[in-house]
Amino acid sequence: MRKGVRIFGWVSLVLGFIALLVVLLFLYRNHRANQQLIPQTAEAILEVKADEIFRQLLGNAIANPTSYFAGKKDSAKDDRFEDLRPWNLGVDLPAKFYFFQIPQAPSSYLCFLKIDDLTRLKALLTDRMQLTWNDEGNNWSATNEDQKLVFAGNAEHAVLAWSSKKDNSNPSLIFELLDKTENMVPISDFLDSIPSNDRGQITYWQPHTANHWSISLKVGKASLEGVWSNDSWQFPEKTNAPALDNEAILSVALHADIRNWLAQHPEWLPSQDITWSEVSPYIGNYFEMQWKAGTVMQSDTVVTYDYDDNFEMVEKQELREEAVPNLTLSLMASPHLLTYLPEKMFYKFNRGQNGQLLELSTSPTSLKTPRPFVENDAHFVLKYREPNLSEQQHLPIPTWLQIYRSVDITGESTKAHTIRISGEMLTANQNLHPIKQLADQLSSKNN
Repeated sequence: MRKGVRIFGWVSLVLGFIALLVVLLFLYRNHRANQQLIPQTAEAILEVKADEIFRQLLGNAIANPTSYFAGKKDSAKDDRFEDLRPWNLGVDLPAKFYFFQIPQAPSSYLCFLKIDDLTRLKALLTDRMQLTWNDEGNNWSATNEDQKLVFAGNAEHAVLAWSSKKDNSNPSLIFELLDKTENMVPISDFLDSIPSNDRGQITYWQPHTANHWSISLKVGKASLEGVWSNDSWQFPEKTNAPALDNEAILSVALHADIRNWLAQHPEWLPSQDITWSEVSPYIGNYFEMQWKAGTVMQSDTVVTYDYDDNFEMVEKQELREEAVPNLTLSLMASPHLLTYLPEKMFYKFNRGQNGQLLELSTSPTSLKTPRPFVENDAHFVLKYREPNLSEQQHLPIPTWLQIYRSVDITGESTKAHTIRISGEMLTANQNLHPIKQLADQLSSKNN
């Protein structure tokens, strides 16, 4: 009996010691992550807690081993990255990644990484990721084909940069940052500028404003919290809006005066033979888009040319029918602007006035359904449910959204130019972590 107690005691002691070492390791890695350097001029920062996500995935894998380890080997699968491990990438992976935006590259996110083996890193970028490598004196760079993804650095440090626009994060800008590290400060100097202490695994914030959002990941779901403020957006004190279709696949509604913002972003405006200054006074403060259940049959005349029996070119007209998604776009505006709304975009739309709203709809019956305004608390609404196969084939769903069976996000204004957003996204598989489901989805798309 005593021997069994002693063995149990020693095993518990060893396990406790190992657990202590693991905790100390994560604390040390977290401390090192807080020493990462970013420019003092950073206008926005994105934090990704890699270690915390890894611990969640490890726990989820232990609870669901068959989902993680029992998959059949796919001979057609791209296995270029299969043998990669955190210790053979050539860079030191921090406990938390910090991506930042700077005024010189407003469309880019950059992240500093410490190099521990440049040869391995070069092999990863060129052989595995198939980027184009260039040596520039003591510096180097590697870019993808569209030049939106850039790795650049020297013998000690690398900068990962992703841009939504071509050439926005060019290597010369990165080399300039690496040469002026004296103008950088530890990320710990910025952590106090996060307006909310309730940070999830992914957090975005702008150090000099109240703007921030945070995503908390858990098994089977993801939660969103955030605050957004913009002087070009004016939210009304009271919200009156038409009720949304509860059976709709996707509903997006915004109750705000965004005319000043639209004037600053002409790329969001339709190209019509009319100036924005002529239209702006007649635009209201409510915008809405709904993708409703079911499909709509539309007919269109297709003109083709063929040869007759005398070998002369003749015109032929053919009436074709096709199923299209049931889409409705609505905005509050003066009725005289109805003629400026396009009838033909990616589908044929019916135009009409429905109470206070001007509407475009692929379904002619949608315009005949009265939609009275009622008082509610939401200034922003985003609702989504997973479409069935027949609905999904007519309108592609983004890969990241395909892992969710429902999304429910709302926003309420706290001040005239500020909105607080919160919501929850439930995944299709309630037993698996969202990152695992996203990885599986991306893997299936690439095969």
